[in-house]
Amino acid sequence: LPLQIESPVGILRVTVTNCNITFYESMMSTIDPYIIIQFSNQNFKTTNKSGVQKIGEVAWNESHEFIINKSRTIFGRVL
Repeated sequence: LPLQIESPVGILRVTVTNCNITFYESMMSTIDPYIIIQFSNQNFKTTNKSGVQKIGEVAWNESHEFIINKSRTIFGRVL
């Protein structure tokens, strides 16, 4: 009999609260930062924060839910 393993099903909730920016290499006085999170084949991009100083803290407080799909693995392959 082949080995079969079933993975869990659920929701992964991610909340981006803040980050510290230390960007010295640009000649511009402000930047427009954003964050991209990739989980499996799903992506989440925060909104752009415009006019942020190159050094300091940026607050987002944005949440996203990633869906964890159930899959069955047989012989190391996902079917």
